[in-house]
Amino acid sequence: MNSTDVGVAGLENNPFIVTWCLTTCFMLFFVGMSSFAEAPEDTTTSYGSKYYEAFLELSENSMSDSDKKQLASIYIKEITDDGETIIMNYNSEYEAFHYWGDSNISFTTLNSLAQLYAIENNCKAVCIDYNEEIEKAVDKMEKRKTIQENIICETLPANSPFASFKKYNMATSRATKNSTSIIPERCNHFRRKGTVSEWDLSNGKWVNSINSETSKTWVIVPEETTLTHTISYSEWKSASKL
Repeated sequence: MNSTDVGVAGLENNPFIVTWCLTTCFMLFFVGMSSFAEAPEDTTTSYGSKYYEAFLELSENSMSDSDKKQLASIYIKEITDDGETIIMNYNSEYEAFHYWGDSNISFTTLNSLAQLYAIENNCKAVCIDYNEEIEKAVDKMEKRKTIQENIICETLPANSPFASFKKYNMATSRATKNSTSIIPERCNHFRRKGTVSEWDLSNGKWVNSINSETSKTWVIVPEETTLTHTISYSEWKSASKL
């Protein structure tokens, strides 16, 4: 019997070594498959939060009614990550952002575009921070929940079959009927005015935005004038003889 036969025989006579080898192979196999199947971390930013940090960096500014009215003639055009083209302006008469788009557009997308509109035109005052309003609503809901849990039931004497709540507790109970609902008190409002092709102005041109690779702002261009040169009669007569 050679050395190879001895080694094989040794393995056959030692089931512990065989089991250990098989277990190790299976572990290495599954670890390798797990590493291979693990998806890479998604570091992309969703369109809904694409401009939020830049929006937060805007300084708080007060705007007069006249300043807000002027926004009705200032537009922005954006191509979203989904290839959707949207044109938007702000109308102070309706206290809403008007937009033109060819399909139904989600609130999240419109809200992000409103933030870009505020960035482009330095008008943070007309754009509501929806994230902040949600946080306020959650905080308010938690406070209502705490009050509801602390409601004290004040009973009548033991021989009475009835029980009653204090008046303020009854009011609290009614107010907390829908305490699990998160409803922000304020949010941006949007009104669809039509399709992109229905938006039509002829006194301006689109220029590339400095804040977005796809966004463009509408700039009013002064009317071009044709320069004319007035000549004297003698100049005209001399020119006509040529």
